[in-house]
Amino acid sequence: MSLNAQTHDKANKKAKNKDDLLVLTVAKELLERVLDYTSKSPKSVRYVFSTRLQNLALDILTHVFDANEIHYSLDENKYKYRYEMQIKAHRNIRLLILLVDIAQKADALTSTQVKNISTYAVRLNKLLIAWIKSDLKREEENAKKE
Repeated sequence: MSLNAQTHDKANKKAKNKDDLLVLTVAKELLERVLDYTSKSPKSVRYVFSTRLQNLALDILTHVFDANEIHYSLDENKYKYRYEMQIKAHRNIRLLILLVDIAQKADALTSTQVKNISTYAVRLNKLLIAWIKSDLKREEENAKKE
């Protein structure tokens, strides 16, 4: 079974067990990987890359959590805040992937660690984009009803 399939299966099982949104479960697992791998980084690059990667992964989880806490409603302000949190998470995922690549070139992460983090980040980004599209579709349908 490929790493991507294992990641998906593991995340699905955890989400079903805890009634979490899958995107939230994958965000938690991404943070766990980043914390684990960056704690093993050489001290010479720990401040430059490790802290920044940890903070980004924590921010991603926070934005996904905040967006999930805002239940979709017809309240335009709530919807805008939810969308803003989703977009911030999306931006931070893209930045995390970029920094992980740079961290590998600086020998702060191994190629295996980069592959694992990237797998979670790409999976999370796909889930997040699907969630955003679903919300946008719902918004359009509600606008047509009015």
